[in-house]
Amino acid sequence: MATKTTQAPATAQLLVSISGLSMLNDIKKAISMLKGVTTVKKQKQKEFDITKTKGYREAMDDVKHGRVTHYDSVDDMFKSVLGEEAFSKYAASMYSVDTTKRFDKDWLMTWEQRTGQSVKDWIAEQESALQSNKSNSLT
Repeated sequence: MATKTTQAPATAQLLVSISGLSMLNDIKKAISMLKGVTTVKKQKQKEFDITKTKGYREAMDDVKHGRVTHYDSVDDMFKSVLGEEAFSKYAASMYSVDTTKRFDKDWLMTWEQRTGQSVKDWIAEQESALQSNKSNSLT
C-alpha cells in the first residue's frame, strides 16, 4: 500500500512600514485586493523600554555594587587606561598629520599590557554585547 503525502501550501508574511497613518486604511484596502493575500492586519508597535534590556539591568547592578568609575573627561579616561606617557603620544598624534606606524604599535602594546586584552578582541566583545543587547531588547 502506497502512502500519499501532501505538502501544506507555502505561506509568507510581508511587513510594510507606513510613515503617514492617514493613508493606512487605503493601503490596507489596496494590499487586500492583491491576488494571494489572505489577511491584512494592523500591528501596534511596541514601545521600546530600555529598562527591560539585559544591558540596563547589568549596568544598574554595577551601580548598586559600586563598579562604576567616574572621569571628568574622555581624555582623563584614556590617561587612566593607557597611562600618561602613552596618552601623551596619542594626544600629540591627534594633531599631527604624519603619524607613524610605530606609534600605533606602541599604543596597541600599551593597551594590551594595561587591559590584558587586544584591541581587536575588545572591539569584538563590545560588538557582541551590543548585538546581545539589541536582541534582548526585542524580546
